[in-house]
Amino acid sequence: MSQSELLCHLHQRLAELELDEVRREGQALKARISDEAKRVDASLVQVAGSPPVPDAGELVAHAVQDHRRATEYFPNQLRLALFSLAYGTFENRIVAIATACLSLGRSKLVPSDFAGDSPLTRARRCIAKTSGLDIPADSWTALEPYRALRNIAVMNGGRFPKAPPKALRQFIADREDTLEATEERGIVIGDDFIEAYVADLARFYEELFDAWAQTH
Repeated sequence: MSQSELLCHLHQRLAELELDEVRREGQALKARISDEAKRVDASLVQVAGSPPVPDAGELVAHAVQDHRRATEYFPNQLRLALFSLAYGTFENRIVAIATACLSLGRSKLVPSDFAGDSPLTRARRCIAKTSGLDIPADSWTALEPYRALRNIAVMNGGRFPKAPPKALRQFIADREDTLEATEERGIVIGDDFIEAYVADLARFYEELFDAWAQTH
């Protein structure tokens, strides 16, 4: 087995394990959120059905606020945290693959290839110029909205910008069942967003490792 084959199999296996872990965490989080929502629903019903007491209206208002936090705000924060961690893991894997490609061949990189603020873009240039892997540009471009969402979640506290890029707006519109992003509410991701994200990464990895295998 050549060094290229060994590195390809190694990174492919590591990528699969990382995606499996995100899937498991996503499923476990979904179950925990569902159980907590049921518990909070039951508590709210109990408060609403209790005999009248002084300041009952205030008690109900507090119960409603607690319900909203437990079923909307906190679940969204947990999903955003898992997504941000999953994206960081993916980006680290791509950088590691780029480093592996750099170790295998003669570099055609120039200083300008290291310009820009996106590790994903720099890794893409490195992979292309050191290995010649035939990965469609659209496959790389499709990942950029995920990077933009992660940056908003991590660097901007989840607050959505007033004038987001057109590509990001379209990305959100295409996923309206699992993703919402407004200036008022920020980024809100649904139960199935993580699963869809993992599926997109799996398709990208399949293209990348198939292309790598063709170079052996």
